[in-house]
Amino acid sequence: MICPWRDRIAELEEGPDMEHHVSQCPECRQLRAGLLADLEEMAAAHEEPLPVAHYAAVRARVWSELQSKRRRRIWNWVWAGGCAALVAAALALAPGPLAVAPPAVVRLPAPPPPILPPVLPVARRHLHPRHPVSARSAGPVTVKLLTDDPNVVIYWIIDQQGD
Repeated sequence: MICPWRDRIAELEEGPDMEHHVSQCPECRQLRAGLLADLEEMAAAHEEPLPVAHYAAVRARVWSELQSKRRRRIWNWVWAGGCAALVAAALALAPGPLAVAPPAVVRLPAPPPPILPPVLPVARRHLHPRHPVSARSAGPVTVKLLTDDPNVVIYWIIDQQGD
């Protein structure tokens, strides 16, 4: 069975509870001893200084990489400047603007006037007899026109002022 304290041992926690558990649990005692031995071995490996030649080699590689990037950047600018000079020379040596003929004007005939249906006079006999309309009526008259389509109804307002 795996000890529930195993994760805490792996994190190298310290404290009185941890010390008590390690003294009682042989599995955790062995795990902790192995981890501490590994840490001591890694620390000892890093105590030795690196040789000066190693630093010199790393410095030379970094310097050469920086120089090659600088050269590439310079050549990019040279290439861009050369292209710009070629375009400027081509524009300077090109003939003047091309003569373009003005667009042709096409005159269309005037459209025929629209054909309107004839205006029919309103017959008084169609009005309701209980509401006679006098020639000098004070208000407008509303006429309701029905069409073949039941959804379309036309209202016509007639002003009877005589103006």
